[in-house]
This record gives sequence, C-alpha cells and structure tokens, in this order.
Amino acid sequence: MVKNILRGMLTSLVLAGAVSCGSDLESRVRLESENNNVGDSNLSYATYVANNEGRKSKVYDPIPQDGKYEPTIGVGHYLDRGDSRETFKRVLPEVNYDEVYNKRRELEDEEIDKLLSEDIKIYVKRAKNRIPKFDEFPLYVRQAIVDGFYRGDLSGSPKTLRYINNGEFGKASKEYLDNNEYRNAKALGRPGIRKRMRANAAKFLKYHEEGK
Repeated sequence: MVKNILRGMLTSLVLAGAVSCGSDLESRVRLESENNNVGDSNLSYATYVANNEGRKSKVYDPIPQDGKYEPTIGVGHYLDRGDSRETFKRVLPEVNYDEVYNKRRELEDEEIDKLLSEDIKIYVKRAKNRIPKFDEFPLYVRQAIVDGFYRGDLSGSPKTLRYINNGEFGKASKEYLDNNEYRNAKALGRPGIRKRMRANAAKFLKYHEEGK
C-alpha cells in the first residue's frame, strides 16, 4: 500500500525514491522531522498527514456521532467542500465525481495519491497565507502546521495562529489543545484525534523550549 502511496506522490511531485512498508514510511517521516535538510518538500508534508490521517478508498463519515454527514474519501478529502468537484475535474478527469460521492465508485491507490498531492499544495498555500514566516520554521514545525490546517483545528483557532505569528510557541502549544473536538474526541468516537493533536502541540513546545 505504501509503495502505491509514494509512487503516486513521487510522480506528481517529480521527486525520486521509494519505501516499501509502513515502518519504513514512519521512519522516513521521523527522519524528515528531525533533519530540516532532508526531504524538505511537499512530500514531507504529505507523508506526515497521510501517516496521521490514514486513507480510505470509499466515501465515509469521519464523525458519524455528531449528526452531520461529512462525506470524506482518500486522505481526509472532504467532498462537500466548495472546490472538491473542481479539484476532481482538474486532478482526476477520468473519475466520475457523482459516482464516487454516491459510493458507487471507489478510488484506486494512485487516484488517492494524486488527490492528496493536490490537496497538500492547497493547504500549504493556506498555511503560508495565514503564517507569513512559515518558511522560516524548521520542517517539524511546518509539518505540524500543515497537518493542523489539513484537519482544520489550527486554521480554525485564531488565538493559536496569533501566538504562532508572534513567535509565542509555548502559548500556541497550550491554546492549540484548548479545543472542543480535542476534549470530546472519545465521545465522538475519534480518540485518535487526541494523539494526533498532542503530537503537533509537542512540536510547537519543542520549538519553544529549544529556543528556536
């Protein structure tokens, strides 16, 4: 599965290299997080997000308990977002969007990879627009930021963004977890959210403690 993930990602990002199993992917993500000079590209953000988000070939509802249907596919691609249909047309012109939406068609691994590659570019751009000094941060901080924008927990927290833009990463780490979805993750049936958000908060705190 990971071989397919990286094959599609590397093709779309015009990068070289491959890994062959889940443990290798996790090792590469850790390596890229620790060394700002290794894999510093959209691939590093994509592998980080995919490792956290998981991947689904068929439409699913990530939080069915909340009473709001949120059709999602691939690596957390929300099908009801405003530009989803246009994204499909641009990236997957051979795929019938309505068939996917109505669960009559699943996505192949390579199609999921192409969609993820496009989505990562969108969210990196959004992160840069909201955080002017984005490119000045170490890779591990940027990965956490992109992941937070991809999920929406960071882009939806004005206070956390203000702390980041002010260079107050200790406060950003605390504010990031002051979040209803984080507190209610178990009740929502998504306890994994807490682990994911704590990992991102820890990166902000690490940057603060290491004196930038």
